[in-house]
Amino acid sequence: MNNVYNGYALRSGNLHHDPLEDCKTSNQSPLYSVRERMAPNSLANRHANMELAKQHVMSPTAGAVSALTSAVDYDIKSLNRSSDSEVEIQWPNGSKIDASLPNIHQVKKGLQFGGKADDYDEVEHECTAKTVVNDDIKLPNRPSGSEVEMHWPTGSEIDDSLLTTGKVKRSPKIRKVKKSPQFNDLAIDGYNEAEHECTAKTAVQPPPAKAPLSKEAKDAREALATIYDKVLVVDTVESARSVVQLLTTKYKSFIHACDTEVSNIDVKQETPVGHGDVTCFSIYSASSDAEADFGNGKTCIWVDVLDGERDVLMEFVPFFEDSAIRKVWHNYSFDKHVIENYGIKVAGFHADTMHLARLWDSSRRLDGGYSLEGLTNDSRVMGVVPKELQKIGKRSMKTIFGRKKIKKDGSEGKITTIESVEVLQREDRELWISYSSLDSVSTLRLYESLKSKLEKKHWSFDGCPRGSLYDFYEEYWRPFGAILVKMETAGMLVDRAYLSEIEKVAVAQRKVAADKFQKWASKYCPDAKYMNVNSDTQIRQLFFGGIENRRNPGEFLPKSRTLKVPNDVNTVTEGKKAPKYRTIEICSIVEGLKPEVFTASGWPSVSGDALRSLAGKLKTDLYTTEDAEDDEYVSDSEISVDDIEDATSYGTAYKAFGGGKEGKEACYAIAALCEICSIDSLISNFILPLQVRWLHLL
Repeated sequence: MNNVYNGYALRSGNLHHDPLEDCKTSNQSPLYSVRERMAPNSLANRHANMELAKQHVMSPTAGAVSALTSAVDYDIKSLNRSSDSEVEIQWPNGSKIDASLPNIHQVKKGLQFGGKADDYDEVEHECTAKTVVNDDIKLPNRPSGSEVEMHWPTGSEIDDSLLTTGKVKRSPKIRKVKKSPQFNDLAIDGYNEAEHECTAKTAVQPPPAKAPLSKEAKDAREALATIYDKVLVVDTVESARSVVQLLTTKYKSFIHACDTEVSNIDVKQETPVGHGDVTCFSIYSASSDAEADFGNGKTCIWVDVLDGERDVLMEFVPFFEDSAIRKVWHNYSFDKHVIENYGIKVAGFHADTMHLARLWDSSRRLDGGYSLEGLTNDSRVMGVVPKELQKIGKRSMKTIFGRKKIKKDGSEGKITTIESVEVLQREDRELWISYSSLDSVSTLRLYESLKSKLEKKHWSFDGCPRGSLYDFYEEYWRPFGAILVKMETAGMLVDRAYLSEIEKVAVAQRKVAADKFQKWASKYCPDAKYMNVNSDTQIRQLFFGGIENRRNPGEFLPKSRTLKVPNDVNTVTEGKKAPKYRTIEICSIVEGLKPEVFTASGWPSVSGDALRSLAGKLKTDLYTTEDAEDDEYVSDSEISVDDIEDATSYGTAYKAFGGGKEGKEACYAIAALCEICSIDSLISNFILPLQVRWLHLL
């Protein structure tokens, strides 16, 4: 049968299909070699040799759709082969595959371009036209030599002989293409460009640029960078051995401050026992009159465990496990656990600067805290700040590495983000080394200062002098601290069934305390009965509305504030669905209440400790309420006359609310609020976690 396509005769031929080759069971992709005699301006003849290449594996019943090579070496001339000649196809990996060509059945418009050569770059050769296959058509079992009818995009039918698979020395050479090809000149009438779109991919837009650093961050980074020249970086087994040799011999009698940096741990949810990966650690060693020298003026060592890997860490086993080498830590418990996660038994515990600071001043929780940053930047603690720390000072990761999050519109957001420890250690390496090394330097200087202060404080027992408070630390606190860490490692068994019952009791008590506070507060502010008693913002507005910011003079809290809260009482307007939220107005209920504790941002603190100073030392079980029959917002306080006359146990809220019965009601209501804080802490930190899994003590 002869057909005419665009004025040219096309010769029909045979389709050879070996019945032993089944597309459904073959482990090899079907291979096809079709050479068509097309019009002179056709796609095939515009290229010297357009052979069909490797076929993508489709649905077993989909039949065969060939893939045209997108780029061909034009130096290769067309092979004039007769019908029924054999072709050997060689794939990019060098293997040769002989396969029979299965029947080609009805295929809807579209060809797929695929396949890779040896030097093929997938990114540079992204050119795939849509292929639509009619999966409903079953593959017919045709005998060898049967004819096939093909439908081209114009809708015309072409009967042509299909060459059988045979042998040719090499397949056309595919050369590297720098850009994805574009087919604009259409050789076949009726070609629909929209259906056969083949253009280079649009480049992915880069993420938004990082937000600029604040002036505080720039100053801190500039000062911190001065440490780098004094740090010896240890990131190989050989350098680790030489350093450990010095630590265990020449500098064995020195005091060694140690600090670790850890990733892959959520300190709010997990203990360091069995959690966390050490990415690096630093050691700073000194005696009373000298500091260690590791060569070229390097006085501190920084060990890379992230890229130096476990072998580098294991070289320090003789140092960490030697009980004769005195080691100082800040929060010894955490560092010891994360190091022991690697099977190293840490010994030689000499001091924990956090314990020393608490022994020296147990009231710092409300005044500066016990963090390394808070202690080393406090002149009351450090006295004369050492020269190397005067300009530097310990700064938080947020200050040094934090950046404002960039919004989609390119502007800065309010949220400060910090890259992961791994990213910081690799991409901001020198500054990270300086930051983590400063921790060990600061720890040793803090130890020296606190030791000096404790040695000046006398310790006596039953009127008999026993020495200094540092002697007390060495005799009692240091061994007790070591025992606590061992207890954390061993853990303890818990009765989870009992904890479940305790949780129910705690939840019920919390509701009673919340009701007490809300009913009292609603006498002054009606919407207070809907407020969230866990919201610092709402509590601060209630007690300190209108107050001036301590840090930013001229900035005031508003007298009242409108807020959206969950509609827990399901207030519904007739004929409408209950809204998810309701709007309330929280206004200030007292004038002249003086806050004693402030947040870092300058606003009055409403933490549990701050609220206790307002309430005083009260037992909340003395305060009971009964709802009035006529007014659900009014509560009566069963307070005796003797209680009213004795006001010594009440806090600062007593006078602010006018004293007498009103003042004491206010103190008891705030005490109930403190009770809520305690119950929430008990539930979230102990009762719930201990029921979920076996945990080690914190």
